[in-house]
Amino acid sequence: MMFSPLGDLPDDEARLAEQHLLWRGCLIDALDRLGVGEGLSVLDVGCGGGRLLADLAYRVGPMGRVHGVERDPALVEQARATLGDIPWATAEAADLLTAPLGEGWDAILCRFVLSVLPDPATAIHRFVAALRPGGVLVVQDALHD
Repeated sequence: MMFSPLGDLPDDEARLAEQHLLWRGCLIDALDRLGVGEGLSVLDVGCGGGRLLADLAYRVGPMGRVHGVERDPALVEQARATLGDIPWATAEAADLLTAPLGEGWDAILCRFVLSVLPDPATAIHRFVAALRPGGVLVVQDALHD
């Protein structure tokens, strides 16, 4: 199992919830400045338990669409439970380095994922290729050596 300093283990749930709340405000501010809002399509790569995915679903509303990709099936189930019955929000278990990401996304969010990937450059190229022309890639991550 790969260790993540930011955590992705089931017993780390409380810390991940606090992490979401701690960093949520600055990410929401960035989304506001970038115009990520109602009616857009947004892909959340490494969506974890779906807290940000749910925020995004309410942000884009029923005319938009959000989709989360997460490698851990247990976290995907948690994300689906977090989303409840929001019909324009979905989550799937897949490896974001190999799974089809679709194309034409208005925005792709990558939060605390790049720092734990073996090849972040390849991931970034994949994300950019999945954006529509003029789409935005939003990265929130921790820096390390």
